[in-house]
Amino acid sequence: MTAASSDPIDLNVRDPRAGDLFLFKNATWKITERSTYQNDDGYQCVEWTCEAGSVEAYLLKETEDNHAHKWFFTLTIDEDAVTVPSSGGIVSWIKENDKAQPPQDLHYRGQSYHYADKTEGMYDNDAGERTKKTTWDYWDAGHRNNLAVEIWETGEVDCYLGYYIQAGDVRISARANALADHPYFSSDALKGVGWAAFMVFYFVIQVGGVFDQILTFAIGALLLFAWIFPVIDAPQVAALSVVTAAALGFVFWHFPPLTTAVGFLFFLGAPYALAWFLKKTSHSLSDKAARLHIAYALEIPLVFLGFAHYFKFAPAPHDFGQYCLALAPAVLGALVAWGMVSLAFSRWGPSDVKTPSIEGLIR
Repeated sequence: MTAASSDPIDLNVRDPRAGDLFLFKNATWKITERSTYQNDDGYQCVEWTCEAGSVEAYLLKETEDNHAHKWFFTLTIDEDAVTVPSSGGIVSWIKENDKAQPPQDLHYRGQSYHYADKTEGMYDNDAGERTKKTTWDYWDAGHRNNLAVEIWETGEVDCYLGYYIQAGDVRISARANALADHPYFSSDALKGVGWAAFMVFYFVIQVGGVFDQILTFAIGALLLFAWIFPVIDAPQVAALSVVTAAALGFVFWHFPPLTTAVGFLFFLGAPYALAWFLKKTSHSLSDKAARLHIAYALEIPLVFLGFAHYFKFAPAPHDFGQYCLALAPAVLGALVAWGMVSLAFSRWGPSDVKTPSIEGLIR
């Protein structure tokens, strides 16, 4: 995928966010996760997971005692390729010698790295998970490249190769939708509010008539907002998705998706076609967000058609079972769309961005 349509910015303007794309070392990277790390000595670091093809890397923002910031870029490397001179691989060395005393030198791809220091601290990700880890830092002779060995509380060992960079070295694809990162404006949050309202009306109040109509309007409005809001900064995706949903509403009205061949063909083919479009166009959606958005495009017309048939044909007084039956095709549509898009994405791979050569990423 290429960068979003807004003009790129660098790290002097703002920190990256999950879903951003950025250009570094002639490769396009996608931010997938954010986490933090700190220790008792006052060291603090914010870390963003980056992916380019099959290569995983990390962009780090380190905070110094004077509150100045330094940026660091590091690649995940094969821990089995990191060796202790005359002692074999680093993983087996740790198993035999524990982690109390790091080896003085390590080798990786023909280069020697000398031990510098050890840090122990707490690693926190955005999901609220906390894990202790120990990091051994090694530097080459010119103090340009850093080889880091991370030993997690679980005993897992990871190795990284990185170096300090300038904030202007990274060009981020700017996102016009500044509120899209707020959890209250996410699709999942808004959808949860809609279904919570549904549960309140039917399990607590259990009334029909005008309240039935108000509930339907509220759920529909929340679903529409949750569907469109995350892609305000991806206008091509939003426009085609809206057109697709409208077309599906027309088709499904005349050719029900579960009882006619034409409707069923569109039921399966529309999400697959949208997935193909998303893989070819310019946007800042993650694969997960793309799946959700395409699922909405199939789900929305089914929700509105279900409500239309519900109010037209369901005998009064309306009850909980009737309401669930009206929404059943939409739920099935969301599952079908998610499955079809997952199938499409797995065929095309995680990204159409070429995997960068590791030689081009090492200084």
